[in-house]
Amino acid sequence: MNLFMREVRATIGSRTIEEPLTIYFDIPFDDGDKVNDISIKIYNLSDNTINGFKNDQRVILTAGYKGDAGTIFDGKLKKVSTEWESVDKITTFLCIDDKGNFLSTKVKKTYAANTNAKTILNDLIGKSGLSIGELSLPTNFVYRSGKTINGKLGTAVIAIAKDCKAKVHINRNKIYIRDKNKGNTIAFEVSKETGLIDNPTVIEDETNDVQKKKKIKRTGYSLNMLLNHRITVDSLIQLNSKTVKGLFRVEKGKHSGSNRDDEFYTYVEVYPL
Repeated sequence: MNLFMREVRATIGSRTIEEPLTIYFDIPFDDGDKVNDISIKIYNLSDNTINGFKNDQRVILTAGYKGDAGTIFDGKLKKVSTEWESVDKITTFLCIDDKGNFLSTKVKKTYAANTNAKTILNDLIGKSGLSIGELSLPTNFVYRSGKTINGKLGTAVIAIAKDCKAKVHINRNKIYIRDKNKGNTIAFEVSKETGLIDNPTVIEDETNDVQKKKKIKRTGYSLNMLLNHRITVDSLIQLNSKTVKGLFRVEKGKHSGSNRDDEFYTYVEVYPL
């Protein structure tokens, strides 16, 4: 891998932007059910190009190194703004994860007695426009008296997942509903040889359980590494550093950098399985 040959490409609507234009990005991710704001800045676009961008257009950002680049964001354009900084014209694209109809669709439906949560969730997700990344419930709650949904689809999905002690998050056009501590099946090695920068920093944290009934104290680590497009929320990593070794789950982080300066990193917070 040539670490000095960066590849950054932004596709917004039908237009693809790459070298020689300068692209900066800040792509946060986490396992919560809120929408993250994504920032992409591109320098010195023509007025004609800028005028062609419209809200809700699909945005795909690819980053990595020559021969090893991949998608780090796939969502929608929320807002475009342009300002001058000295001789540079900087256009900022504020984007959000594509939630499909998850947040806007209203549902009014009654499910029969003894319907289980997985059946309801499959039905609701089918109305969202999202693909299922994983639907694995710690407890498949059964609604003995039936279940009536009357409100926003997203609110209903989150509430039913909570009944099943599961978390909900959407990443790269897919919805994941599963155990709070469960991650993806493929683990990546993170070490000095694969791009780890500095030793892990300890995090002492207190968080709610999924049903928000009790506080849980835990110890995790923050890591800084060379940009790795494969790592995102719920990635499993095999950490091999001088001070810490073991299998961890990525709970939150961000990809940050540009195709120009020294900044080209993936930052994550991880917790042991």
